[in-house]
Amino acid sequence: GMVSRGEVALIVAEKGRQLGLVSPDLFAPIILVVIATTLITPIALKLVFAMAADVSDFASVKEFHRRTAERFGTADVVVNNAGISRIGLLCDMSEEEWNRILSVNLSSCFYTAKVFVPDMVRRRSGHLIQISSMWGSRGASCEVAYSAAKGGMEAFTRALAKELAPSNVAVNAIACGVIDTDMNAQFSDEERKALIEEIPADRFGTPGEVGSCVVSLLSMPYVTGQIIGVDGGI
Repeated sequence: GMVSRGEVALIVAEKGRQLGLVSPDLFAPIILVVIATTLITPIALKLVFAMAADVSDFASVKEFHRRTAERFGTADVVVNNAGISRIGLLCDMSEEEWNRILSVNLSSCFYTAKVFVPDMVRRRSGHLIQISSMWGSRGASCEVAYSAAKGGMEAFTRALAKELAPSNVAVNAIACGVIDTDMNAQFSDEERKALIEEIPADRFGTPGEVGSCVVSLLSMPYVTGQIIGVDGGI
């Protein structure tokens, strides 16, 4: 049955981005609902509900919406945090890899918005937050598909923010710099040192710092259509 709830936050995640993004103390009053391409267990959260779903598949996202609506009613916050990348030359990339990166990173934003936004518009409140990357505006050599998808995500954010502002629904994106996640754990010590030299703050960011930015946005409903850099000053 329905649970009694404060706010319901949906964290749309993929294994490549750690759910350490949401530390329990940050989200004390918010019920967390996690949608993940691969469920990560154990998750260091008091998790109310989790289901595995393929965010690149609309039927899968619709089913997730149906199950969360049944349990929680409407969602107050949806965080699109699914992210996959592939490092390599564009001409060596298969058509399937290109389509997969675009669908997991970008189409997932359309799918989640399509199912969750109508309730927000009806209630005249809500937050849609995309987790993007600095490469969305700069472009990264050997990560062309990922850069293109994140650039699309940022344009999607700006445009949808204008569409939903009259309904008092905020749409923003967080452009992450180098965050210490599983996705970036593949770097060798030399690569890490070289990366840190490029970062004015002299260190990688933490998932919790991205989480803090998400939480801050929830208290600022007049802030919409923004791409906020969490990147240590790069």
